[in-house]
Amino acid sequence: MTVTIAGVNDVSGNSVAPNATQFTVGPGPDIASPMVTATNPASGLVNVPTNAVIALRVNEPIDPSSVTPPTFQVSDNAIGQLVTGTYTVSGDGRTISFVAAAPLAISHSHSVFFSFAGITDLAGNLLGAGGGLGNFSFTTGTTADTTGPEVAASSPAISSRRCRATCR
Repeated sequence: MTVTIAGVNDVSGNSVAPNATQFTVGPGPDIASPMVTATNPASGLVNVPTNAVIALRVNEPIDPSSVTPPTFQVSDNAIGQLVTGTYTVSGDGRTISFVAAAPLAISHSHSVFFSFAGITDLAGNLLGAGGGLGNFSFTTGTTADTTGPEVAASSPAISSRRCRATCR
């Protein structure tokens, strides 16, 4: 397919430079449901930090507008209430993150519900449970994670002689 833009003017009468772009369409409509490929934390994990970011990784871009409190729920099982927080979808549309408004309760079981709840891909296909990765639960520990990440290795390795001059 080729889309050409020509003869378009803004409200002041300035012409837009003619432009053309091309793309290829697939053999048919997208009818495959997106599937979860990873979760954070992992299902069944214990001693999860109380400030953990809860996330789903999916195999294709999802519609960010379909990620809402009714379609992605985090429940504190000990008190039977939903956890409030904010949702974000990564720029590539493949990672959904939830950050609780307050630290999660210590030593509580939490469940995450999203499978077949209304999250869709860009074609409107409902997010399912892929490879056994559906709704899941985890248990918090007693502390927050306050340790920042550290570089464990680099490739190519930085030589110590070169680093002495530039790494200080």
